[in-house]
Amino acid sequence: SSSSSYAVTAFVQGNCAIRSGAVNFGNIILPVTPSSAKAEGSLAVNCSAGLVYKVELDGGNYYLHPARRMKSDSGAAYLSYSLYKDKACSIIWGAGTADAKQGTGSGSEELIQICGKVIPAGNEITGLYNDVVTATIIW
Repeated sequence: SSSSSYAVTAFVQGNCAIRSGAVNFGNIILPVTPSSAKAEGSLAVNCSAGLVYKVELDGGNYYLHPARRMKSDSGAAYLSYSLYKDKACSIIWGAGTADAKQGTGSGSEELIQICGKVIPAGNEITGLYNDVVTATIIW
């Protein structure tokens, strides 16, 4: 008789998923002030336990350095705003890789809090404003 051994191997890859929510400023009464125009939102991430990830936000559809902007439905005006990495609105969440928020997966869904503030320009007009920001998770 004769026998031979062979190796059995596998590589288990980690995985992440992201689910976005919304940041809704609701009704803002003119004149716009930083305290009158604050909103909260969140993203949900679910990454394999121990997997290091980062979440990037783009500048949105109407970004004009240094701020994101919402465009009015009439197309005649913009409303600048900033997003923050924390509920206290103290750590700005800029656009792109340099401002990514990092974390380590737990194997369960985790919420990442987002705070938003409108940046008053003093020339706001009435109407509905909106923008779309894309969140990307990288691992």
